[in-house]
Amino acid sequence: MHEVHLKIPIPVDLPVGNNKLQVYAKDEKGQTSTIKTYSFSLKPITKITLVNVICERSDVNPGEWVIFQGRIRYPGPIPQTMPSFKFKFDDAEINMELFLNADDQDNTYFKAYCSPPDNAQNGVHETKVWAIYNDQKSNEVSFNITYDTQTDEDWKTPTPKPDIPPSIDIPGGIQKEYKPSEFITFDITVYDDNGFTIYYIFDRDESQEHKYGERHAASARKGVSLQCRIDIPDNLDLGLHYLDVYAKDDKGQKSNIRYFSFQLISESRVQLDYLEITPLEIGKKGTLKGEFRHNTNGEKVDFFIEFYEYKLSLGSETYNPTSGRWQSFSKIFDVTESISIGSYKAYVSAVDVSGDVSDKVPIDVVVTGNKPERTPTPEQPVEDLNTKMETPDINEKYEKGSNIELLVKVISHTDFSVYYKFDDGTEQKGSGNYPETTAEGTPIPVKITVPSTLNEGEQHKLTIYAKDKENRYSIKYTYKITIIEDPRPVLTNPQIEPSEISTLYMEPPPSLKFTLSHPKSGSTVNVYYKFETNSF
Repeated sequence: MHEVHLKIPIPVDLPVGNNKLQVYAKDEKGQTSTIKTYSFSLKPITKITLVNVICERSDVNPGEWVIFQGRIRYPGPIPQTMPSFKFKFDDAEINMELFLNADDQDNTYFKAYCSPPDNAQNGVHETKVWAIYNDQKSNEVSFNITYDTQTDEDWKTPTPKPDIPPSIDIPGGIQKEYKPSEFITFDITVYDDNGFTIYYIFDRDESQEHKYGERHAASARKGVSLQCRIDIPDNLDLGLHYLDVYAKDDKGQKSNIRYFSFQLISESRVQLDYLEITPLEIGKKGTLKGEFRHNTNGEKVDFFIEFYEYKLSLGSETYNPTSGRWQSFSKIFDVTESISIGSYKAYVSAVDVSGDVSDKVPIDVVVTGNKPERTPTPEQPVEDLNTKMETPDINEKYEKGSNIELLVKVISHTDFSVYYKFDDGTEQKGSGNYPETTAEGTPIPVKITVPSTLNEGEQHKLTIYAKDKENRYSIKYTYKITIIEDPRPVLTNPQIEPSEISTLYMEPPPSLKFTLSHPKSGSTVNVYYKFETNSF
């Protein structure tokens, strides 16, 4: 069991407002711990802020410069003039000089220098750097610097140039949305002394590091400006993804990392989200609400909802959002006898004038009311779960808390549900309520969670069956499973320090503290994290 402190850099493109951070551990076999989620509110910066500041040398001799470089973040528009910079060495406050001015670089980058005071003493000194703009002082960034006087003989030997890692800047960022066929393009400037190569990874997966292009020669003062054009991998699903970009020099030193997030959206199709539906009753009205978006303003979009085999047209809307990209819609429809009674999932879809159909989005519905039913057959109200299908196979061994997922076929003349129980325990409902089926039967998905109360290393009995509303049972089917020790890493007692993330560019970044353990001694465990923007 180990206590872990993980510094979490806040991505510069993380939006202000409510966000979530997910953290999990994964061992060398790919076994993943339970995902821990933290909610936090991100506040905007209210004053000039220095970020990604580095000191180019930590050992200084008399007459040598102390050199700092980094980024400047402003609470408002980028100004036309640079801030001034201060350096504190013991009790002395020294004005720093700038290597770069507005003619050399935009005003979000600085590289400044000064010399320690003449009366500086040998030893380690805690120093501070800050900026001043319009009489407003930035945050202070601290560094430990070793000051060492030399003899006259020492001055004959030039001080070797320190190895300084490269630094990068991507001032324009990237887009917030991409289609799978598009390229992620951006302008990057790299400041380096040794020669460098650009790298990138998707979704924080360091094992999938990609090199972009070839090696480039160094240019520490002006920087090397390039345009990158990154292909989006085919295996990325639609939704939120992350892109990390950095450089490595010829000595293997890694630059600061630029963190980006983006949405991968479907190709030219309608997108649906935030769907809500009222409880439905046969013979009355129902209402479906939600939001949709399209790539083209003025596009006509038709909406549909499917209740099993019955597909209902809900009418159309013209896409012309008044703000943002999402547009609200609300559709009222008649709940007819063609709609099946019960609790189950319906599917909502939309199609534009070109015939491109959106993804079918599931939504839970509850349909009640009086509806003619077929007279049940007393001899066999619900048929055997497995006589009309291939017997579903399951694994012989499971961990506590893992899921057993089955697809069983049921034939019933009345409403029914699927149930299960372990050993002689309590009956559990494994599905929603379903209406009568056709003669061919209805495939029913069943998801079963293995209880944590089952004994490890022992064999247990799992019984599955269907039961109708008159409490008549189908033939019961029994599986035998063995509970094994959970081989996954365990992440416990997590907490963020500090608990409130006060600015986009907190220095130092928030620290995530937790306890990490693994049932197998000597296992290698990696810790991963990802941000979910505007999650609630």
